[in-house]
Amino acid sequence: MQVLLERSEGIKAHAIAEAELALSQLEEARAALDPLLLAPEEVEALALGSCWLARYWGLAAAFGIHLEVSEAAAERWREVAPPPSAMLDAARRAATAATRRGGRSGGGGGSGGGGSAASSSRGGVSRCETEGGASTTSGGDQQQQQQHQLAAWWIHQRRQQQQQDDRRRRQRSDGGGGGGAVRRPDGDGGARGLLLEEASAADAADVDLALRQLAELGVEAEVMGALAEQARARRAVVQLPQAGAAPEGLTPVALGPEEAEEVRFQAARLLYLWASAAAAGVEAPLSGERAEYWAWRLARGRETLRDFTDLRHGFQELRLRGVEQLLWDARRAAAAAAAEEARADGALS
Repeated sequence: MQVLLERSEGIKAHAIAEAELALSQLEEARAALDPLLLAPEEVEALALGSCWLARYWGLAAAFGIHLEVSEAAAERWREVAPPPSAMLDAARRAATAATRRGGRSGGGGGSGGGGSAASSSRGGVSRCETEGGASTTSGGDQQQQQQHQLAAWWIHQRRQQQQQDDRRRRQRSDGGGGGGAVRRPDGDGGARGLLLEEASAADAADVDLALRQLAELGVEAEVMGALAEQARARRAVVQLPQAGAAPEGLTPVALGPEEAEEVRFQAARLLYLWASAAAAGVEAPLSGERAEYWAWRLARGRETLRDFTDLRHGFQELRLRGVEQLLWDARRAAAAAAAEEARADGALS
């Protein structure tokens, strides 16, 4: 009996040691993986990048631009793209965050804006962020929840897309066979299931590469040019000033619903990026000034043909300053610091 008890104790001690070793290995693996996993605000940026890709590849296909790639690219990015309204919602959230972080600053307007626009953009962020959205005093938690919901939705769509791609590859390699069941994005499937619930640097690289391809092919510029030509084609005859009246130049070209929607979508993108930069302390105080300016432009309405030129200048400035890369680097640094702090707290507890 004593021998049996000793053997039982030995088995129990061995099992405990094995469990502790497995837990230690899991913690080490998690520590190595943490820097590659993305925070919700980073996933939100990927979701909005997917929205941008789906929209511009779709418009390119509609206008017959780069048809050799635009139709397939549009179909692919639509699978993981939130609706265009998500861009405006994210811009409002970013504007609120910039305001809370002291990102607002007085002074000049943004690219393409004059002094009057700058002075009247004072409070423009507040007007934009509260228009149709939560109040700044009680909406913080709600806005964070919306950000998390968008991130979770995008990860789910992304993993489904990847699983479908895997299934198609297996079917091709098996000569059309079933290739096995497709894992659901709910954590099933062992170690791989852990990754299905979070976005990683690989997802970011995929979206970034697609955005670079879009820019290098000049798709956005060609689409904006096509929309501008479409607006000009509907332009009414320019009315000449009456005799004795002071000449006022050309009458501004009012845009149709499609072009006006595109102007608002692009202005929301600029507001989102500049306001996010302001909230992260990137390119301050310029980022706060630009965020105010584009918030004012977005809330102003009355879109005209001139907006296409201002938007083009706005994106040129953004790219010349490398704001998106600086913002990404700042978010990565913040995420790494938060992960290190969490590990330190865990070690102390």
